[in-house]
Amino acid sequence: MCESVRFGALVSMLRRIYGGKEELGHYINKIEQYPVSKEEADFISCFKSIRNKVNHSVRVSSRVDAERMFKTTKRFILVIAKKKLMQN
Repeated sequence: MCESVRFGALVSMLRRIYGGKEELGHYINKIEQYPVSKEEADFISCFKSIRNKVNHSVRVSSRVDAERMFKTTKRFILVIAKKKLMQN
């Protein structure tokens, strides 16, 4: 459940930043089209590798994993929002 809420928040934020009503993969591809920092590349890699696990979850993450990914998601949202603000 925590994973779904976290990804829902991430997708919602990306929709506000980039517009549209696409899924996470679309926004990851869109972000990858532009030069990205090492930090952004790491975030993208992280989310690409776990999005299928979350969408087709067969187990619940441990508390430690869930907290770590929550913090990672929060940092990713802040990095992308800051980048988008600097472009405007």
